[in-house]
Amino acid sequence: MHPSKIRLGIYLFIHLLCFQLAIGQANPVIVDSTISNFETIYFDKSVYQLTAVTCKQLDEVARLLKQKKDYILKVSGHSDNKGTEAANMRLSILRAEAVKKYLVSAGVENYRIKAVGYAGFQPLATNETEEGKAKNRRVQYRLIKK
Repeated sequence: MHPSKIRLGIYLFIHLLCFQLAIGQANPVIVDSTISNFETIYFDKSVYQLTAVTCKQLDEVARLLKQKKDYILKVSGHSDNKGTEAANMRLSILRAEAVKKYLVSAGVENYRIKAVGYAGFQPLATNETEEGKAKNRRVQYRLIKK
């Protein structure tokens, strides 16, 4: 295995472990089905800017988080496999951070949102087609009890 892949794998493992330790859970789980009513946020190629439709969706997420003070939100950014692993990791982090920044600007406390990037390591669909790549350029979120 290439050394850069090993370093990236170690980085992702440590990043996830730190998140789990920060919230006091070894295995974070979805504890409230309310969050599942929200859709995944999809992005165009190589961008992380939010659309007006996405912002309306995030307003609902912010409203929910303001009501449920004993929950935090894990925001996971993803990319397709086009480009280098480093560029995809950066883009996936920027996507997750864009969502976090919007939610904080909507009044959710910064410490209650954890933004992480996974690059193309957790695809929802094949990267062999444009349709599949479009499904992989996304941000997902999970509500987790503190």
